[in-house]
Amino acid sequence: MEQEFIQYHFEELIKTIITLSSPADRQIYIIDIGHTGDEMVIDFDTHYKDLLVYYLNTGLLTSEQAKSLKRYDDFLNQKCAGQPVEFFLDRLELKTNNIWEEIRNESKKLLKTLDKEDLVLEVWREVNGDIEHTKTKLIRSD
Repeated sequence: MEQEFIQYHFEELIKTIITLSSPADRQIYIIDIGHTGDEMVIDFDTHYKDLLVYYLNTGLLTSEQAKSLKRYDDFLNQKCAGQPVEFFLDRLELKTNNIWEEIRNESKKLLKTLDKEDLVLEVWREVNGDIEHTKTKLIRSD
């Protein structure tokens, strides 16, 4: 698998974890259109599942960090399992359901374990005709 492809997915994984660690209003702003909770969980799965071995083989993660990521995935699956559809689709749930706060706290811990706690997500929108695109970039916090 090409290094650029692996690097892209790794950066998107970190962006997703940063989003998951953010306050509810920030999560809603980052995701913008769509079902914020659902999008965050799907994004994590997309950039984690089946790619972990590549992150390890290319040195983007240590084996200990990979274990932490696996534990986080298990935690996320356990917290999301059996939740009603509103948990993922209703933005008010992000603000009022304590499970989302638990997910935020675990996401912050994971960022620290991955040595990424000093990164923030810069977000902006670009309009092309009638379509608005959300753009993101990882930057070091001051």
